[in-house]
Amino acid sequence: MHTQSAQMAHILVVEDNLDLQAEVIDFLNLSGHLADGANNLTSMQQKLRQKTYQIVLLDLGQPDGDGLDYIADLRKCYGLTLGIIIVSARGRDEERIKGLELGADAYLVKPVNLHELNMLIARLFQRIPEGSEPSSNSWQLIKSQRQLKSPTNTQVHLTGIEFLLLQHLCTNDGIQSRTNLCETLYPKTEHIHYGRLDTLVSRLRQKVQKQTGLDLPIHTYRNKGYGLSEPVDLA
Repeated sequence: MHTQSAQMAHILVVEDNLDLQAEVIDFLNLSGHLADGANNLTSMQQKLRQKTYQIVLLDLGQPDGDGLDYIADLRKCYGLTLGIIIVSARGRDEERIKGLELGADAYLVKPVNLHELNMLIARLFQRIPEGSEPSSNSWQLIKSQRQLKSPTNTQVHLTGIEFLLLQHLCTNDGIQSRTNLCETLYPKTEHIHYGRLDTLVSRLRQKVQKQTGLDLPIHTYRNKGYGLSEPVDLA
């Protein structure tokens, strides 16, 4: 059996329940993977075109359609380079069998044990063909020009405070607390205002999305802080 070298899997969590989506993404990222979210099937398709993922976690009941209707197309389009795990509250035998017949690799019924899910992801990731690793193109933070360059080579000009935020996240591993970030970005402020930081991140996300069509690689860890959702090279 082919075994990939040990590395993190890039995972897309397709879930319209935003609280559940955030919980799963947090768990996967803390488990060493790189996970993003899609709130519906349209968003899923857009993200799959913009970025390479090895595994999709697909909740069937989406606001813009039934996930079962998309599985065969996903398998036809991406072949075996994309792992498909259905995660759904619909647990009837007919639906489970249909999902697997259409091409899903596994069908889990909610509520899902996240540790069991992580073990399934690890086994599935070993079976994915070696040619499906993410593109070598990555985000780059260019210090000399104070720019963020996307994997598609679109350059986003940053303000001083935006650059400092990304530089701090690039040079410090793991989750950075909101307190730590506020003290770094606003050292002369007597009182810490988390809303100021949250607004900065929100506006930067909108700016990057508008100019590149991609999501800013910063993940919000609820009640913890912020961290990179994928590597950003400091150049």
